[in-house]
Amino acid sequence: MADWGFSLSVDGSTELRLLTMADAEALYLLTEENRGDLRTWLNWVDSNTRIEDTRAFINRALRDHQQGDGLHTGIWAGGAMVGVIDLFKIDRANGSAEVGYWLAPAHRGRGLMTRCCAALVDHALRAMGLNRVEIRIVVGNERSEAIPKRLGLTLEGTLREAYWLYDGFKDVRVYSMLAREWSRQVRP
Repeated sequence: MADWGFSLSVDGSTELRLLTMADAEALYLLTEENRGDLRTWLNWVDSNTRIEDTRAFINRALRDHQQGDGLHTGIWAGGAMVGVIDLFKIDRANGSAEVGYWLAPAHRGRGLMTRCCAALVDHALRAMGLNRVEIRIVVGNERSEAIPKRLGLTLEGTLREAYWLYDGFKDVRVYSMLAREWSRQVRP
């Protein structure tokens, strides 16, 4: 059974909380405020233009969570939602999952997303008992790519033209962390 009250403390003022329908308006407004910036690297922005689209996303996210296939959380810093971080494509049979994330520009540059990723990767590899976590980055998104590098994930390679981004297919870099590697690391 899903834990609808899931939250994960990142630091004294930041937590990851499972997205629920009560978060629809906050998520929609955050997306609207940052639409131009988000569109640079995320291919879902143009298809999420109404609050109903945000509600449909949260509904799918809750269904994924109920089925054990995903953990979609809002990033709450200082009491406000400032971004989203997801653990998705959870494959229990193979002990793997992917992490995806975005953060409002006003909250970048202070290590917040690195701390959120570290907390979620730790949760996946320790609490959930997964063996492998991946982070996939569109080539050219240097700020986003700095995060798996900081956390010590291994660059496995580049998937050629693996992500459609409005004007064409883009290459994607795949980073991974194994549970045994994570347990030996000193983290930020």
